[in-house]
Amino acid sequence: MTKIIFSILFLGTAIVIFLGPVKNNWEEIGILTAEKGDFNTALTSSRELMNTRDDLIKKYNEIPEVDLARLDKLVPSGIEKMKLVVETENIMKKYGLAIKDIQVEAPDENNRNAKTSDIKDNIFDTVYLNVFFSGSYKSLISFIGDLENDLRIMEIENLSFSAEKDDWHEYSMKIKTYSKKIN
Repeated sequence: MTKIIFSILFLGTAIVIFLGPVKNNWEEIGILTAEKGDFNTALTSSRELMNTRDDLIKKYNEIPEVDLARLDKLVPSGIEKMKLVVETENIMKKYGLAIKDIQVEAPDENNRNAKTSDIKDNIFDTVYLNVFFSGSYKSLISFIGDLENDLRIMEIENLSFSAEKDDWHEYSMKIKTYSKKIN
């Protein structure tokens, strides 16, 4: 009988000694199993994003160079003030308009880094071109037609003029255009 009591006592002691440390580890195992599930979900999402990225890169690489150049002309990367002025001057000279002054208003760094809620303000910079010139009304219409048909997005915000003798007038025009922000 004492053998049975000692066997039960030793068995009980062995179970208590075993379950004490195992209980703490058992809780850790449960936490780690839950974390493993979270990591597996994140890994799956990461693989899906990588596949999407690879598909987009493949589609981008399939775009012909000519079309990429046209897209960059539509909304160029960065503000190229001199290039914008030269392009505008060339169009004006083509129609015999006498250029008096061209001023470029580009956003400064303080305004560029300001937080805005509008998505287009976070992606694009707005550039204004103030052009002062003189010429005939027919030349003005031709110049505006070229601006309209140019690949680069240009909006005439303001046009004022003063009539002079014959068909020669003084013009002041404010043109709005865009460029992609460079971060």
